Amino acid sequence: MAYEIKYRIEFSDFKGIDWKVEILEDAFAGTITVLRGQGDPMFVSYDNESDDVFDPIRPTVVECNVWSLTNFALIDLYADEYLQYKVNIYRNNVLFWNGWIEPQQYREGYDMPPYRVTFTAIDGLTALKDIEFTDANGNSYNGLRYESQVILDILD
Repeated sequence: MAYEIKYRIEFSDFKGIDWKVEILEDAFAGTITVLRGQGDPMFVSYDNESDDVFDPIRPTVVECNVWSLTNFALIDLYADEYLQYKVNIYRNNVLFWNGWIEPQQYREGYDMPPYRVTFTAIDGLTALKDIEFTDANGNSYNGLRYESQVILDILD
């Protein structure tokens, strides 16, 4: 897959840290659309919503708020499938986080433009349950495997 930048958001926080959020689409050929952050442009959550403090998997979720200057300008971010839009977040031009747009978490007001649009990106750990994994030969896993071995196979 050849992902190209489709949208970019740039802002600085109150500590003077420069942030850049890039949304990439597979086989995109066009100009980059620069979006303007709204209010609190980015919020990163490290909560796994589990009551078990020893739960080994702690997915991260990022919410971005931007201005939409026309009605439904960013409706394409309301995708039908996972892994359609990749998200890279840079802190002072160093990659800080990357993940994917959560397709069903797109929120947009029904007011007169300009209005706030919120999209959510996930690190992919929450989407693992919906993906069928196979070994290098294309065979599905069967039997029992340690969770650590499955994660190592995925990362491989």
